[in-house]
Amino acid sequence: MTGPPQGGATPPVQLRCPNGHPIALDDRFCPICGAVLPARCANGHVVAQGQQYCRICGAAVVVPGQLPPPGGAPDEESSKNTWLIVVVVVVAVLVVGGILALVLSSNSPKSTTTTTTASSEPRTTTTSAPATTTTAPATTTTAATVIVPNVYGQTAAAAQATLASVRLVGQTGPTTTCTGSEVAGTVVRTSPTPGVSVAPGSTVTLTACTAP
Repeated sequence: MTGPPQGGATPPVQLRCPNGHPIALDDRFCPICGAVLPARCANGHVVAQGQQYCRICGAAVVVPGQLPPPGGAPDEESSKNTWLIVVVVVVAVLVVGGILALVLSSNSPKSTTTTTTASSEPRTTTTSAPATTTTAPATTTTAATVIVPNVYGQTAAAAQATLASVRLVGQTGPTTTCTGSEVAGTVVRTSPTPGVSVAPGSTVTLTACTAP
C-alpha cells in the first residue's frame, strides 16, 4: 500500500453530477436526476476504482453512501424489495379474483347441457309387452260318479244321513221281515247295492226289516 503523494494542498472543487447538478461528496446518485456518481477524494477529485488516495491532492477517497436519495436510481436491495412487493400484489389480486369467481359461479343458476351424438348404426328397439295376470274364476269340480256306501245295520234316518254325505239321496222303500241276526228297524238291503258307482244325486232305496 502506498501513501498519499507529497505536495501542496489542493483546494476542493465544486461537486456536480455528469448532468451539471450540484451534489454532496458522499452522494452515490444525483439527488436531482439520479445519475450514478464516480468515486471522489475528500476534495472532490474523481479517482479511479480501487484507489485509496487521490493522485491529484493525495486526499483519502471518500466512500459514498450505500442508499440512493429519494427519486434516484435504486440499488440492488431496493430493486429486490420492489419485485417482492409486485409479486405479493399480483398474488393477492389472483386470490381475490378466484374468490369472486367462485362466489359468482355459486350464485348463478346452473344449466345442464345435453350432448346428443348421432350414431350411424341402425338401432334395434325391443318392446316388452306388459305382464298380464289373469285370475281364472274359481270352479267346483264335481266327481263323475260316487260309490254307494254300505249302510246295512243303520236306521233309516242314519242311512239317509250317510248317503247325503256323499251326495246321494236315501229313500225308504218297502220293509221286509227280519231273519237271522237282523235287527228290526235297521236297513238290511239297498238298491243299488253297496260298492256300485252311480252319478251324484242318485236315489238309493233303503229296505228295513221288521220283527216277525
